[in-house]
Amino acid sequence: MRINTIARHLAITGLLLGGLATSVQAQGAKTITGGFDVGPGGFPKNFNPLAATGGFTWLSTYFEPLVIYNAELTELEGDLAKDYTVGDDQLTYTFNLVQETWHDGKPFTSKDVKFTLELARNKASGSLFAARLGDIASVDAPDDRTVVVKLSKPNGSFLSILSQVMILPEHALAGMPPETLATSTWWSTTPVGTGPFKFNRYVSDQYVELAADDDYRSGKPKVDVLINRYFESPAAAVAALRAGEIQFTYVEPDDAVSFKSDSNFKVIEGASYVVNYIGLNQKVELFKDVRVRQAIMHAIDRNAIIESLYGGAAKP
Repeated sequence: MRINTIARHLAITGLLLGGLATSVQAQGAKTITGGFDVGPGGFPKNFNPLAATGGFTWLSTYFEPLVIYNAELTELEGDLAKDYTVGDDQLTYTFNLVQETWHDGKPFTSKDVKFTLELARNKASGSLFAARLGDIASVDAPDDRTVVVKLSKPNGSFLSILSQVMILPEHALAGMPPETLATSTWWSTTPVGTGPFKFNRYVSDQYVELAADDDYRSGKPKVDVLINRYFESPAAAVAALRAGEIQFTYVEPDDAVSFKSDSNFKVIEGASYVVNYIGLNQKVELFKDVRVRQAIMHAIDRNAIIESLYGGAAKP
């Protein structure tokens, strides 16, 4: 039994000095400095999207997947794949790729997709997707713009899984043994992606700086530089926001209440990939009985949990 509560990201945008409109300033500023909640574990150390356990919002500014969910998180659409088809057998997936270049000028091709998927399903690489991509039987690249993936059995969540797999440059990583990739310094020094921002520099345990890609296929971003400062706790990021050191951060529902009543800040709510659930161990004799699991499901007041724990910022 699962209780799905999709928490909404709560992003706070602060007014710049001079009393200018929040939304306009956020879009027109040359440099945006932001603070992301990195949790009680401290500063993130892993910039490898196949092995990272967090920071995907940030990583997706310079790496991209084949497919991505729309803004409402209701349907999948193409990203590096301009379109795709699923065979009648539900085993064959054909992806037609966009025309794109890596940030170092090398062309993006089907070889990169084939390399990434094979790397992602290789446990030796440290990939967290290895088990989830276990149904892949083969990956073929018949030409530079086409990728054909065949599964060993139908998997209704396959495309959803692919929306989380960032495509990596074969020309930059193929020479590294898979066993060394997880700890390679490449991820935090010279990574290249295809996204709207290019990796500029990482100052250890302080911040990451990205620069806009002037040639991005969907148009140049509206800001020239994007900076992600790291904080040891959400409270530290909120304090920095109030002090004017950063322009945005993610906050807890309790903090959002105070910002909503302050005209100097704008609270932005939106759907996220965050899912909180209760899992029942079916190896326990009691929980093997479906009637017990159903009874527990019906006994839980989801709306009360959403209101008391999430301040209404979730959906059942």
